[in-house]
Amino acid sequence: MAVYVPPPTQSDSPDYSKYSREELLETAKNIVTKDRNNTYGEPEDAFQVIADYWSVYLKNKYNIQVSSSDVALMMNLMKIARLTQSPTHHDSITDAIGYLACYGETIKKNF
Repeated sequence: MAVYVPPPTQSDSPDYSKYSREELLETAKNIVTKDRNNTYGEPEDAFQVIADYWSVYLKNKYNIQVSSSDVALMMNLMKIARLTQSPTHHDSITDAIGYLACYGETIKKNF
């Protein structure tokens, strides 16, 4: 199945493509371990709640169960899709990094 991906659009956000790896990683680290963590709690726990909600819907419709690891990966895929539209959007870049870091934590619990 072919997926249509429209061309990138111009964004009002600044060009964050000039950030270094270190700056991107540090920003993602602060988001995952401080900002979001203080607001929503441990990501693995929040992802499990999301997985439970998604599983109810998907199980009834398609007989599919979702884990917290699945949530981390699917949230990362959402950020990757957004980056195809706005390749230099800083939040999507750092969020994708953060979701993969959280995935690393979830696999400790799920595998």
